[in-house]
Amino acid sequence: MQSLFSRYPHLAACPLALISWKGTGGRVAWRVTGWIGLVSGRPTRLSFALRGDEQDFDEMRCQRDFAVNVPRSSLAEFLRRQGVVQSGYVADADLPLSFVPGAIVSSPCLDDCPVIFECRVLRIQKDFERVRITGEVFAVQIDGALYRDDAFSAIGRLASCLGQHEPSASVVE
Repeated sequence: MQSLFSRYPHLAACPLALISWKGTGGRVAWRVTGWIGLVSGRPTRLSFALRGDEQDFDEMRCQRDFAVNVPRSSLAEFLRRQGVVQSGYVADADLPLSFVPGAIVSSPCLDDCPVIFECRVLRIQKDFERVRITGEVFAVQIDGALYRDDAFSAIGRLASCLGQHEPSASVVE
């Protein structure tokens, strides 16, 4: 696994991730979080906390899915420099963000992210000043390859085939 984290350092720690989902009128809604927790198991679950109230996430609750996009370090640094730590709608923002349709979920995914988790909403709950969102990981995209296994199996399979230049049996074409 050490070689996996040296090749994909964004998997070892997640200093910033962009959460995206389908908003009102088909617009892309998004928020930035600085922490993501993965729970190993069957199924794999993912959770994070965002500022706001539960009603801020009604669209996500209605759509029942979201994407967790781990951007390349250059975009993460740009977002930090711009002070983007809260939220927005892409149509309203003057940011270089480009979204593509999710492979499994209906939510849009941030284009050109090395890692994308596509998730189904399990729980949205207010905890003090933040809203904690928990989701089941349906699929993981790693450098454009789509894995439908749970997150930890997909990452493990990727680590075992590094350098072989052959896709894992779990890759969906």
